[in-house]
Amino acid sequence: MNLFKQEVTDDKLHPNYISMMEKIPDEDKAVLSEWVEGFPDRDNKFVKEFQTTFNSSFWEIYLYKLFKDLGFEFNWNHSRPDFILKHNNIDFIVEATISSNAKNEKPEWEKDDDIIKQYDGYLEKMNERNKYSIIRLANSFISKFRKYNDYKILNHVKNKPFILAIAPMEQSLHYTQYDRPIMALLYDFY
Repeated sequence: MNLFKQEVTDDKLHPNYISMMEKIPDEDKAVLSEWVEGFPDRDNKFVKEFQTTFNSSFWEIYLYKLFKDLGFEFNWNHSRPDFILKHNNIDFIVEATISSNAKNEKPEWEKDDDIIKQYDGYLEKMNERNKYSIIRLANSFISKFRKYNDYKILNHVKNKPFILAIAPMEQSLHYTQYDRPIMALLYDFY
């Protein structure tokens, strides 16, 4: 699978894909190409999605590389859910998802200069950012729970542990959140 052979017109490319193509050295692109080795394009649209939506596809690639390095066995016989895995004789299912910005809200690739430039008031802004993240994570969580209700009747999913691999990507500097928003969402711990 060639992630870097453009499959869509320039106007459809995701800003993160454009940034990667312009700013990331070829050596780093080669590493990403290695990560995706052996990852099947089960619906023949993965590269297009990587180039047009980027974040969710990148997350799937990251998880694939993680599972592969940990020695998990993959079952690619079904197109859904995202990962049907086996490890230590335990079969389980993993569905990958991200949280994105709300409609008409600033997307994560548009940097928040106020937070980046000034440390003054950072904690108050971080609390606001965490609350926003909690809401966006909850939306993604609920959406995938509904999908699980469709999946759980499938023979290859029945009676198997279902894991939701969720990553917050809803706002700039999302990677600074640590686990505060997800802990608040799942355990009411904030």
